[in-house]
Amino acid sequence: MVVITLLWWVCLLFLVALWTGAILSFISITPGSPLETLNRVVNKVTDPVLRPVRRILPPARIGGTGLDLSPLVVSIVIIIIMNLLL
Repeated sequence: MVVITLLWWVCLLFLVALWTGAILSFISITPGSPLETLNRVVNKVTDPVLRPVRRILPPARIGGTGLDLSPLVVSIVIIIIMNLLL
């Protein structure tokens, strides 16, 4: 039971890191700022999971920009896993 609870919390923390990275991607970050350090840490944690999804799922084209949907896909999978753990 303790292991399942621990896994659930790890999933929750990863989900928070994932959405923090998604939000930070919309913010202009100055080099040397605390946000840059946070962004680097979040990317180091989430990129190994997001990279394979990005290879399979190309960015959605909206106007002249591309929208990375990989955080959304990974979030849905993590939420499903969290619900199965309960």
